[in-house]
Amino acid sequence: MDSFQWVDSGETSTTLESLIAERYVSANLDAGATKGSIQTPVGGSPRQALTFGSSTSDNLTLDIPASNEVYVSFRSKFVNDASSSSADIIRFVDTNLSTQHAAWTMDDFGTFRMLLRGSSELGRFHPVDWHYGEWNHIEFYLKVDNTTGAYDFRVNGTSVDSDSGIDTQAAGGGADIGRIVLVNPTSASGNGHSITDLIVVNGSGSRNNTFTGENKFVYQLLPTGDTADEDWTQSTGVDSYALIDEISRVTTDYVESSTAAEKTLCSYGSTGSEAGIMAVTLIANAALDTGATTENFKQVVKEGATEGDGATQDVTASATQEGFSDIFETNPDTTAAWTSAELDGVSAGVEYV
Repeated sequence: MDSFQWVDSGETSTTLESLIAERYVSANLDAGATKGSIQTPVGGSPRQALTFGSSTSDNLTLDIPASNEVYVSFRSKFVNDASSSSADIIRFVDTNLSTQHAAWTMDDFGTFRMLLRGSSELGRFHPVDWHYGEWNHIEFYLKVDNTTGAYDFRVNGTSVDSDSGIDTQAAGGGADIGRIVLVNPTSASGNGHSITDLIVVNGSGSRNNTFTGENKFVYQLLPTGDTADEDWTQSTGVDSYALIDEISRVTTDYVESSTAAEKTLCSYGSTGSEAGIMAVTLIANAALDTGATTENFKQVVKEGATEGDGATQDVTASATQEGFSDIFETNPDTTAAWTSAELDGVSAGVEYV
């Protein structure tokens, strides 16, 4: 899940590219003052959006847990008709990270094509509910299989092209999807393809295993206070939360520890009255102190008296911070879906392992 809210609006495209690459496999954003910028998509909303540059080589690449069924959704806006020639908007790549199972391509005048098994074209259509200069919600579904494959493309909640019982597995490719590539489909100067509210789920499990629907948003909450769990040492001052509450990454202040079981948890801002919370994602940046080789930590979320632990993370990069994330689909205290009231009372942070 991402709304790119964690990057300040003043970042240059070069800095933006390096920051995004820490959370994704790679980011390729053209340099230039007007490229790779961050914009506010909805009036009054705290969310942000990533705006690609004027090149069809601009892209974001993210690796995902292997699955033969993947759903990808995000909000998209073009200033005008997107492309003067055919260009991909999204690609689904196998677990070998080299063979493309499928892609959706956008042509001039907003015509979309679905390419399977590399280049076989399926479907050609113009979404009747596509609005240029406005935010559209688009969803892609792909099931990879030689005989029971399927796909579905939806715009603003309406399916505009789908099929099932077909061969969707590329020759020589694995039977799963392991990588998603989001691509800028336009080279028209000033067109500005922006995306936000990116959500990727697969078809497994009992939750978050199908289309999200168009009324899902990704919000960022920053630390607002300390809790009784405050073991890690502050680099300066006495308030731990004040050292890790920046929107964009800052390396000049931090909390640190080298003692097993020490933890620091912070409180967070209000979520308001949001309903249907899909999941909570914790994100931390960490680096080794000078002279260390490998250290470990885990992210912790606490609601009521119950703690939920993320994966044990190995930190191996000295001085250079790495990004780590953990997803909690349910409240560890109730084992049910999160509610706004529960999330308002949550504390979260890190524990040295």
